[in-house]
Amino acid sequence: MTAVTQTQQPHSDVAMVNTNKDTATRTGNPRSSRNSRGTDWVLITGQPHCGKTIAIQTLVKALQDGGVRCRGFITEEVLKGRDRNGFDVLTVPDGKRAILSRKEGLSPSMPKTGKYTVDVKSFESVALASLSPNKSDPSDVVYVVDEIGRMELHSIRFQERIRNLLSQGVRLLGVVTAPGYGHRVPFCDEICSKEGVKVHKLTKACREPKTISLMEELLTKWSPDGGRVANGIVSGSEGDSDSQMKQQQQEQQQQQPKETKENGTTETAKESGQTPQTNGQKEEPSPAAATTEKQAPTPTANLKAAKMEAN
Repeated sequence: MTAVTQTQQPHSDVAMVNTNKDTATRTGNPRSSRNSRGTDWVLITGQPHCGKTIAIQTLVKALQDGGVRCRGFITEEVLKGRDRNGFDVLTVPDGKRAILSRKEGLSPSMPKTGKYTVDVKSFESVALASLSPNKSDPSDVVYVVDEIGRMELHSIRFQERIRNLLSQGVRLLGVVTAPGYGHRVPFCDEICSKEGVKVHKLTKACREPKTISLMEELLTKWSPDGGRVANGIVSGSEGDSDSQMKQQQQEQQQQQPKETKENGTTETAKESGQTPQTNGQKEEPSPAAATTEKQAPTPTANLKAAKMEAN
């Protein structure tokens, strides 16, 4: 997840390629070209902090540079100081922002996921509109969903919108939550089992080459100019993707400790009773360490002792 402040507010094989022929029933969408083309969804999954959102952002930018119209939303974490306080949704391409969740400040009557309270109405106010078919959209528009996750699924209307898009034969690039601590999400399993849905597993080790591989694949099949554009954009994006990934890793290390978005089970140092280190300050040696350092013989002392023994 990309971090925003409170004031402003890869290479692995395909994890799952569905061959299930039990597809969702068509709903008579007037865009017959979409239905005739068939569903084409590319979803990324993986554990928290593996780089899913930065991968989606990189892929969306590459698609836009390749002449592909993208619309939908991504999720950004919101920081209060160095601690994660919640998440916002940010629409693509117009950048409208709304609250998805907060650790504090929202009504206790709202649904919760782990330590986070979810503002369903705020989420729906921008997310649903960003996923609504528009007459001005080209038939090959790519929808962006970051993510189909536990927080977002508190919205029944969001679930319905995802099912509708699946039935309409659209193109979609998104993130789907991974099972956490053995707990699966039935809705996510349902979506991943549909025909035309490919799920790619992302890890920290494979995220950079996997992102480049997906970029080339998506540009080749979705960009109007296909492979020619893919070759140019991919070759120019390898360095950018590498630097973005490294920057995100550095930001995550600076912002540690954090909670995971999906279940909020990891405690911060403050909540667990540990004392976090202060940035920019060196640790003072303990008294025991200082005493040990004073008693440790120096090379000069060793030499003097050796001469006395020789005499």
